[in-house]
Amino acid sequence: SGKGRLWHEISMLPTPDAAVAAYLKLQPGLRRLAIFWTAYPGERYLEELRQAGKAAGLEIISARLRGPDAFPERLRYLLSRMDAFWLMPDPALITQSSLLVLANFSCANSIPFYAPTRALVASGATASFAPDFKAAGAAAARGIALMRSGQQLPAVTYVENPQLQLNTELTEKCRWPIKIK
Repeated sequence: SGKGRLWHEISMLPTPDAAVAAYLKLQPGLRRLAIFWTAYPGERYLEELRQAGKAAGLEIISARLRGPDAFPERLRYLLSRMDAFWLMPDPALITQSSLLVLANFSCANSIPFYAPTRALVASGATASFAPDFKAAGAAAARGIALMRSGQQLPAVTYVENPQLQLNTELTEKCRWPIKIK
């Protein structure tokens, strides 16, 4: 796999349990969540997310894409099959045009669009639930220190305390079925 003894992943995703809990709290009627991805985070995270979702009564729909040009067709296909969708932090899928397609589809159909970073909320996403880059950097530094001291780490470290960022500016216009505190 090319991953040596000192390889370790600091995930830019929240733990599956925390993500499911956050999105269910924000959108109490959420029953089917489509996940758009191409390579990152991979099948392992999706399976953990499926398990967390199943325990909470949430169906996770894996929507793996070949690239950003596949969004329009896949969105049309999933329109009546999802209550919300979540874009993974996969650079291969995040382009100016794909974000415009996702934001417009979300607003026009009142289907929440959950983004991988806070910054994308300003681009029309409904919300993001993610760690910030400062916390990720601190987690990476702790991981390096632990590895250098010879300690074993799990294959993936999830950054603590991911933050929820809401797009309150578009909530009314887009009629997203979300619950704002």
